[in-house]
Amino acid sequence: MNIKQKDIINIVENKEHYLLDKVFVKDTNFQFIFKKTEKIITAIYLITNFFDPKEPLKWSLRNSLNNLLKTLTNFGQSPLSDKENNFYNLNSALLKISSSFD
Repeated sequence: MNIKQKDIINIVENKEHYLLDKVFVKDTNFQFIFKKTEKIITAIYLITNFFDPKEPLKWSLRNSLNNLLKTLTNFGQSPLSDKENNFYNLNSALLKISSSFD
């Protein structure tokens, strides 16, 4: 079996952990935060399914969630010098979502 076949089998059998390890370079703390955030985002998406499609809050929340996921991904992949700025962006995204629920 060559390396590519091993990689494909590894991806199929452990796709969730494989992608996290490759994207976030085995930063277990960040992986934990990412997985918890992913679950929260999924839950909010499911909740907003019950909103009327014309409800502006539905789309505002979903846009905020997309921005949160994008910011979180950038945070995990950024060099140490950019962490402070990305942390500020992550905090802003979380505050926006939190205030939408208030």
